[in-house]
Amino acid sequence: QCGYTGRPPTHCPTCEGMVLSPRGPGTQWIQRELQKLLPGTKVYRYDRDQRDDLTKLYRGEPGVVVGTTAVLGLEPLPNLALIALSFADTMHTSPDFRSGERYHFALRQLLEWHPTRAPLLVVQTFQATHLALTGILADADVSVYPQSELASREAFMYPPFTKLAQVQVAARRQQDAQVSSSKLGSLIRDRGADGMELLGPAPTSIARLKGLYAYQLLVRAPTMERLTHLLEPARSFREGGVRVRVEMNPRQLDDLLE
Repeated sequence: QCGYTGRPPTHCPTCEGMVLSPRGPGTQWIQRELQKLLPGTKVYRYDRDQRDDLTKLYRGEPGVVVGTTAVLGLEPLPNLALIALSFADTMHTSPDFRSGERYHFALRQLLEWHPTRAPLLVVQTFQATHLALTGILADADVSVYPQSELASREAFMYPPFTKLAQVQVAARRQQDAQVSSSKLGSLIRDRGADGMELLGPAPTSIARLKGLYAYQLLVRAPTMERLTHLLEPARSFREGGVRVRVEMNPRQLDDLLE
């Protein structure tokens, strides 16, 4: 992300024990391991980099597909029997208040992918009691997760109970981005923003991207008029070498350096 390069270690830097060996990205590694575990079974790969021909599976022949959510754009396999979701926790731990909702929606998509048969769904997780997961169980009350999610959003002032904007301040030098974002935060507070209406500034989850250091502020208000009032300093803020970007109702927080 930032341009730093270095040789990969050959041993664990902490215990100096296990020799480290390089592994491929997720789908490649899982495909190789499945080929070892299921000798004689065809293992296909379907992701952004490789999209194998699945014609034989659609003819009803046995096999396994390792892929990303890109597979949900395909017609479901006629003999779909098992879906395994690996590293599921990464879907609801991103710095975005909608991550739990997306996780819950993805699980329902998987279960309802096939129009006539519900496959067995295996989920790899360290948080087996997460409501987004337990809410899809056969005996679960389907209203529990939405009610919990809405209560949480209301308590912490997130949509649909507030209007939301993300302000990102980026510069080539980290100090410039940090100082300017602090100045901008002070100007927004001068407009009357309290501790619930303004969060930050804080560095983005990726400290440097495309040569720019970025800090972000989250501004929220009960009405669009109030939000527009608080955002006025961001729209007129000018400092040499500093870029300010405002996104209303961002689809994903901490993702504006595009």
